[in-house]
Amino acid sequence: MARLILHVGAHKTGTSYLQRILHLNRDLLARHGVIYPDLGPNPAHHILTTPWIDNPEIAPHWYGPGGPEGLWQRVIADLADRDATVILSAEPFSRMAPQAVDMVDLAARCRRFDDVTVVYVARNQVELAQSIWLQRAKTGGAPPVDRFVAHALEAGLASGIPLDHHAVYQHLRRGFAHRDIRLADYHQLRTGPDGLLGGFCQLTGLELPLDDLTPLPAEAANISPDPLATLLATRLTHPDPPSAGMVAWVGRRLNQRYPKQRRCIFTQEEIASLVRKFNASNRAVEALSHSGDTAFSVTAAQSGDWVTRDTLTWEIWADLARGAYHAA
Repeated sequence: MARLILHVGAHKTGTSYLQRILHLNRDLLARHGVIYPDLGPNPAHHILTTPWIDNPEIAPHWYGPGGPEGLWQRVIADLADRDATVILSAEPFSRMAPQAVDMVDLAARCRRFDDVTVVYVARNQVELAQSIWLQRAKTGGAPPVDRFVAHALEAGLASGIPLDHHAVYQHLRRGFAHRDIRLADYHQLRTGPDGLLGGFCQLTGLELPLDDLTPLPAEAANISPDPLATLLATRLTHPDPPSAGMVAWVGRRLNQRYPKQRRCIFTQEEIASLVRKFNASNRAVEALSHSGDTAFSVTAAQSGDWVTRDTLTWEIWADLARGAYHAA
């Protein structure tokens, strides 16, 4: 039987890790009846979203004859009749702005497979939005945090990435049946006994020898930086993005004051506003879990003991400024 697992995100839910480790171990996976095809310039399958979403970073030669449509035709012709499980993974499948995948068209392309499972992993909106802002900060393109939050609350988007998980589900339903969609929570998958990959396998029914997989090299790990240290370093180096060394230096200064507390770029009021904004949406998508599935709920942001942006005093800013001045 030809089975397709279509992993559509969300962004910032360990997708890069899953894509890299599956790509690295694709030969081992193939020996166990699982195909993770090598498509495009990176381990993800973003190239398959280009019939609907522009991606100028993908050079034309990656598509081969016929461009994006020709590539899709070859993927279906090569994989849809095999007695195997095929995994296609790309977060842009779940993007909704400024361009979105036509789910009716996508579902029609997948119809050659005997069975299709669409996987969407949700993350609480406070941590999801923060992670998106941090990604933008790496390139110096992050907007002021208060403006970023205001847009997220108004549009339900963070840099074009949807924060409303129920809206994403409704978008998926335009092409796929409810029974074909699997929903999961990022924290529940990540903190399970076999980690994120083990949680993904359990969710999709994959039986893989996890202990035999080659782990990712340390330099390939996508480790999130200290959020508040990144924000402070960004302000110190504006308009240039901060170096990793600067973020680490600020992080060490913060560790002296807040040695064991988690840190967040938002204020307590911004956190509360994000929770209020998306609470009903989260409850609605949780109610859609399939009977018999592992209980699904969007893990709430436990912000009570976080060090937030509004807790920073002028004394802290002065200390950082003095340190940066003497280090220069």
